[in-house]
Amino acid sequence: PLYSSAASDVYKRQEMNKKQVILTGQLAAPLCEGCRAWIRHSGGLICTSQVVRIQSFSDRKAVFETINSMYHVSLETCPFAMELPEAMCA
Repeated sequence: PLYSSAASDVYKRQEMNKKQVILTGQLAAPLCEGCRAWIRHSGGLICTSQVVRIQSFSDRKAVFETINSMYHVSLETCPFAMELPEAMCA
């Protein structure tokens, strides 16, 4: 119990030290752990580093952690879909 609590505290500190990215956009590909996230927003298309944890996901918001950052994406509806090669999320 003491070890897991200490490990949890270290993980929380690492998460808090990550860059926080807050934006409004649309996921251009399914969000999955182990893959890059593709986010379409007013400034273009973002390809993140590998997703290591999906904290929460709903039809209104996605919160996930990548190797480098924490993303808080307010999701908007998008009338078009972007096709990505299957190799992008292997």
